[in-house]
Amino acid sequence: MSLPPPPGWPPASPTPTGPDGSDRLDERPRWRQGRPGFALLHVVIGVGIWLGSLFLFVLALALAGWSDRDFETHDAFQDDISALALLVASMIGWMSFAYGRGSRGQRWLLLAGLIAGTLFVSIGITLPTEP
Repeated sequence: MSLPPPPGWPPASPTPTGPDGSDRLDERPRWRQGRPGFALLHVVIGVGIWLGSLFLFVLALALAGWSDRDFETHDAFQDDISALALLVASMIGWMSFAYGRGSRGQRWLLLAGLIAGTLFVSIGITLPTEP
């Protein structure tokens, strides 16, 4: 006769996993399961995050002393690269937040770190150029 397992065994995992240790999609909330409607909503949210980061980008340049005239006479290549980098970071960050594994805090840190890092790099690319 064998003893029963101790209480709380097996230990609870932080994310629901299947028998092979993989993430169980059907145990996630509906908005994280990858259905077409929610996927489209996530793309819209990613574009919204991009627009917000573009606003912060232009605000930072304005606070650094750039004016409308500076934007008109400035070679826009750095601005285009910065906008593209912010778009890519926003989409990757939000999709990683929505569909990635890990705790909610880890996913928030990934999203915020990716957006903030790309924003700082974009400002660093654009500010040293003479308007």
